[in-house]
Amino acid sequence: MTLMDYKDYLSGQIKDNFWSMAKRDLIEMLLDRYTRDMPRDSPVQILNVGAGVGDDLKVIRAFGAVHVVDIDPRALQLIPEGLCQEKRIADVVDLPYSEGSFDVVTCFDVFEHVKDDKMAMREVDRVLKEGGLMIFTVPAYQALYSSHDRVLQHERRYDYPDMIHRLAGFTIVFISYWNCILSIPVAIKRLLRRKSMPSADIVSFSRPQNLFLFFLMHLENRLLKCGVKLPFGTSIVGACRKPKKEFPTGFPID
Repeated sequence: MTLMDYKDYLSGQIKDNFWSMAKRDLIEMLLDRYTRDMPRDSPVQILNVGAGVGDDLKVIRAFGAVHVVDIDPRALQLIPEGLCQEKRIADVVDLPYSEGSFDVVTCFDVFEHVKDDKMAMREVDRVLKEGGLMIFTVPAYQALYSSHDRVLQHERRYDYPDMIHRLAGFTIVFISYWNCILSIPVAIKRLLRRKSMPSADIVSFSRPQNLFLFFLMHLENRLLKCGVKLPFGTSIVGACRKPKKEFPTGFPID
């Protein structure tokens, strides 16, 4: 799940590029909007799946007690102890927690790395409390699958209707595309590189360019926070709840 996170860390791509800044901004917005009605008599228990090197944890920990899991021990070693309650080496298809352990599970760019993503979603459902929240992002449009995805070891990208079907075991609270403004140049580049050798789309920008691109994506984040659904984008972002037993849905069986 985190091979690219670790490579990004080694290459200096984490934290300061507009994409990482915008994603942290998005995560803060999602958690603020969808956890505000949770009981506060005890800390909200959050499981961050696929934590990587912990770049998002300073944002996530402001909303509760964070437990992190990842399959890459090298990445986990880089996460400062003070940013989370615990760190465990684990796969999302086999989480080392009992049923109903968490109020919130975050899966940011995780499911596309998993061969059996439906099993992964069922496992997230298992460790969530009734009424608990899953917040996620995944890359959009299988047609854009390219050398970028291959080097990141993505099994797939997600088409919107297909993602809705995969989430049938949850109650969808909100789902939208993300990165709408920059999606057209990104799509053109990915389509041109569909059959090229695996390589990641890493582009360097000057500080003013970086801040301008972040500003554009921050505007999108503000729209999402207001409940506006974007018509297209290179990612899909969503929040969904585990149904309470009196309103069962169940995951589809293929």
